[in-house]
Amino acid sequence: MKVFEVIHKCFRGYSRESQKLIYWLIGDYANSQIGKGAGEKVEEYQMAKAKKFLKKEYLKALGLSKRNINPFKNFKAKLSEKVLDILQKNISNTSKVEIIVNDVEVMVKEEFQNLLIALDDTFSLQLNLMSQEQANKFITFLFDYFLDNDIPMRKEIEKLYASQENDKFIYTMLKKKKCAICGAKAELHHFDSVASIGGYDKDNGLKTRFMPLCREHHSEFHYIGKKEFEKKYHLTGIKLKKEDIPMFKEVYPNHFKAFKE
Repeated sequence: MKVFEVIHKCFRGYSRESQKLIYWLIGDYANSQIGKGAGEKVEEYQMAKAKKFLKKEYLKALGLSKRNINPFKNFKAKLSEKVLDILQKNISNTSKVEIIVNDVEVMVKEEFQNLLIALDDTFSLQLNLMSQEQANKFITFLFDYFLDNDIPMRKEIEKLYASQENDKFIYTMLKKKKCAICGAKAELHHFDSVASIGGYDKDNGLKTRFMPLCREHHSEFHYIGKKEFEKKYHLTGIKLKKEDIPMFKEVYPNHFKAFKE
């Protein structure tokens, strides 16, 4: 498995919004380790220490380390194979050159990241060395890590993450039983009326959307209505898949009564 393998021929770095989110998360983790609050100014030494630790934890979660990474192994052979394949295509020489140059760029960036892992169990967060897909995976890991370890995070983080990845955000908060609005202990909320499917006894978890909400925000939803709630918080409920239901039946034991395993 290659964490920095890029399938597309044209490499595009990730967004500054995602970069901001990553550094906010790292900064809040750094502050949590020395008793400072989320969102406070971070000391450079603590930031560097936190960045190194979280990168190592991410690579560990992926099963990657300096022991099982071989940067530039068979690089020449792989590049030769790609070039030969492109040269045989019935396209213009200009297109061939463009594709080859893009492939070389992708391969070199991938191997450079692998080299960093091999040297010191780390990788670069530079905008032009990570794709958006790679950044999204790292952000998801960081967000889950924070929730699993009860690490305080600034409110801007949840808002930015939710705006970029609504479904992932709601799904994660559902698993943790945390309110999608404020992070407090939550209960399962049917984002679409359960009456529309015949009531709770008919609910198999697959017919309506869901969102975790605390008592306060659950009451607010019913008071102002779905449309105003979505407009105010820029969040929407998500549909669950059949394979998700057994897990969520354990998290929310009084729900999904109609689900047949």
